[in-house]
This record gives sequence, C-alpha cells and structure tokens, in this order.
Amino acid sequence: MLLQYNVQGNGRKALVREIEAFTGLTAEYEGTPTFAYQIGPYRVTRNGELICGYSVPEDLITALKNAGFEQTTAESDLVISYPVNKFTELALLNLQRLVRAKATLIKHALGVNDLPIEITDETISFPWFGKVTPEEAKAYAHFLDKLVKLSMKLQRVTSRPREYSNERYSFRGFLLKLGFIGKEYKTDRRILLKNLSGNASFLHDPKKNNDKDTEA
Repeated sequence: MLLQYNVQGNGRKALVREIEAFTGLTAEYEGTPTFAYQIGPYRVTRNGELICGYSVPEDLITALKNAGFEQTTAESDLVISYPVNKFTELALLNLQRLVRAKATLIKHALGVNDLPIEITDETISFPWFGKVTPEEAKAYAHFLDKLVKLSMKLQRVTSRPREYSNERYSFRGFLLKLGFIGKEYKTDRRILLKNLSGNASFLHDPKKNNDKDTEA
C-alpha cells in the first residue's frame, strides 16, 4: 500500500516518530542515496510517501490523522526522486549510461515505452511507474535504490544497448549483480521478472537441447 502524505524535512521526521510510537519500533535511517526511513514493515520515502507491503492498518491511519497528518491522495503515481547534490558528475553519467544500456530490459520489465530521467537543481526523478500496487512500489523503490548505488560505485559504464535472446535470464543476472539475492528479495524478483520472456534459470531452453540430443 502506498499513502502520500507530502511531508519533508521536520514534517517527515515527525511522521516517522508517530509511526515509531504506534508500532513500538525504532526507525532505521538509510542515508544516501535514498534518505528513506524504515520502521519495521513501513517505509517513509524522501517525498513523504508511506509504503507498506500490505494494507496499512486503519488505526495507524487514524493515529496519523489525529496527529495532523492528512493524505494528499488515496493513491498516487509513483515517482521516485533523489537529491541531485548527492551525485557526482561521474555517478550521474554512470546512471544515465546504465539506464541506456539496460533500457530494453527495463522497459519490458516495467511495461513502459520510455524511461525519462528528470533533473532539476534539487532532484533527480524517475516518473516511470504510474499507479502501482504496494508490492510493486516496494520492488521498484528497491530497484532504483540499488541502481543508484551501483552508479556511484562504478568507475566506467558502457552504454551500448544489446539484444537479448532470453530477457528473463539476462535481467535476473542483472538483478543479482545489483544485490537482489536471497529470500528477502524473492517477491521483488518475481515482480521485476514477470513481464519478461524466456527462462530465468537457463540461458538456452534445456528441453530444446534435449530434443537435439535425441535427434542426433
């Protein structure tokens, strides 16, 4: 579930404190590049979005409302943003090249035609997603977080696009490179791979190879 509270700065910190008080959990601040807070199953983004992998309890919504936090909309297009001043020129160039190099796979994975990156004096935004489910919002946020972190680590990125005979296998390999490893990312991987063609486990169809062996 994604709820938009449109709070930043001290207002966002106050929102996090209210969620801490309600849940009895301590928030973990992720720092650069996401600047998000994670409070148990709840994630508060830099833009004041409250994301949860399931429906947010009505009593939490009521508690936040009583504390003065009103939702701006019941549901919102997901636009993920980062502070531009956290990117070096190289990191920004790497990010643009990564997106360009993997554009075919990313477009097909998200079911979109374009991957615009909007850069202002303050933010870098990715308006790629439209209206999404709570699970999708979480998976897409994780994907961009890891893509941004990789762009900050690399010294050089080749932007030449490729053609893929097995999209699902190729993108799964890229997701593993980004760090989508283990049970905690199982749902994210499923969401990010579901629109792609091919076999995630084998580059070449093992059935076809067996058929060839039989014919020989």
